[in-house]
Amino acid sequence: MQEAIDVDSLIVDNFERKIKERAPAYFGNYFKKVKVIDISYWAEKLDEAEEQGLISEEEAKKALKLDFLIF
Repeated sequence: MQEAIDVDSLIVDNFERKIKERAPAYFGNYFKKVKVIDISYWAEKLDEAEEQGLISEEEAKKALKLDFLIF
């Protein structure tokens, strides 16, 4: 028996991938020099902010759950 495929999840994942790949095209009219920030870089910056007392551990965890970050 085949496993059920969650088509909705695949559609969302594909949409998020397209947004990440084409962020300047989607957001360029609203923001200059759009860049998608890599999750590992974002995690590092959150860790640094937490260590400096700028944000709490809970805030860092919430921020790390972003699907994508545009800078």
